[in-house]
Amino acid sequence: MLISSATIDPPSQKLPPPRSLGSLPPEVLHEYVEYLRTLYMPSVRGSKILRRTLEVSDGRTGVEIQRAEGNGRKNVSGNDDRDEVEDEGDPYTALRTDAFERTHALRWLSYLTTRFPDTPAAASLLANLAGPGGSGPMTRVLPLYRHASAGGWKRMALTVTVRDMPLSDGLESAGVQTWGGACVLADLMSRDPAIFRLGGRSESGNDAEPLRVLELGSGTGLVGIAYTKLAEAESAGRPKTRVVCTDLYPAVLENLAWNVTQNFSPSTFELGCATSTSICVHPLDWAAFTSPTTPSSPQSAPSLCPLTTHLSPGFDVILGADIAYEPPHAAWIYAAVRAMLRRSPDALFHLVMPLRPTHAVECEDVERTFGMRTSRTGDGEQLVVRRKERVVCAVGDGGQQQVVYAYYQIGWGFRAGVSHDS
Repeated sequence: MLISSATIDPPSQKLPPPRSLGSLPPEVLHEYVEYLRTLYMPSVRGSKILRRTLEVSDGRTGVEIQRAEGNGRKNVSGNDDRDEVEDEGDPYTALRTDAFERTHALRWLSYLTTRFPDTPAAASLLANLAGPGGSGPMTRVLPLYRHASAGGWKRMALTVTVRDMPLSDGLESAGVQTWGGACVLADLMSRDPAIFRLGGRSESGNDAEPLRVLELGSGTGLVGIAYTKLAEAESAGRPKTRVVCTDLYPAVLENLAWNVTQNFSPSTFELGCATSTSICVHPLDWAAFTSPTTPSSPQSAPSLCPLTTHLSPGFDVILGADIAYEPPHAAWIYAAVRAMLRRSPDALFHLVMPLRPTHAVECEDVERTFGMRTSRTGDGEQLVVRRKERVVCAVGDGGQQQVVYAYYQIGWGFRAGVSHDS
């Protein structure tokens, strides 16, 4: 159910009386639950793209080409995508902060789930509204959009369902929640499908050989799942696409595998990979690429695909969002990408990371480790930053706060400042 932003009835007026619920068909009850989900479901913080500025391209710096992104569409986080940061005019804001209306919605959902136990969507929403920190798992249903050939944005009949788990102590818990960078990268894929090779062929030029896609540090899997669904939508008459989602920690991999199974039929992730598009989950430790003594994965980590088949080198596309947040990560990621990315001028590693003041060192490490591309043409032997964009997003809290991300396109080339004479 889509709620008109012009006329939004509050829950106390919109929802039918609890005593009448037994006379309503399941599909109508589902529409009311979706109404509440649209109204109250928390969005991913800092994932509402406002504008993109090109900072580096083909070895040239200082190229500032601002592209307004305000076109009335929604982005992957489920937020309206407009130029303005101000949300004071958003009719949702007043209702979301109205204690009476929220209490009414909670009581209505509580009655529904008590009298009708076979309503998992309502139970999940009720738990979510109790608060992300103490409610247990939170299920997000995020829409996918793509650019229509006739201009403008078209909502696809596709959604991505991911489950966020409560944060706990330790770095490993970060991967069980969906972060803004993942929403931004998924949104960028829908905006520029060609650069992400969606619907394209492998560099071998052989249609029988699938396009291979690797996601590093998948977390909840939003990016890999979104890529697979977008590839499925573009797959008519196209080569096969194989997506491999990876992470390190067992708890993260368990949740990641659950998210994959919720979004696809078994044939999409079965080992035979008989369909034109497939997705699987596998443990991967980036440090293993820098130290031969480091184990490749925890022994207890679940796997939905065999290592020898799916993690061999030669990926056409590698994806990463919010994965560089500790000092060693840049070197580990460089080593992993160098080992896994296909040696081709069109193969790219797409990396999105927030420009946080507290993580300035990590951002500098990424650019220092990969280096910037020189304008020299030809096939290089080093991984370099071919393009860098500055992506500005609204926090979406009704105020003026913004979150800024760096979006890197990294591939093979010649590094600036390095002599290439033979």
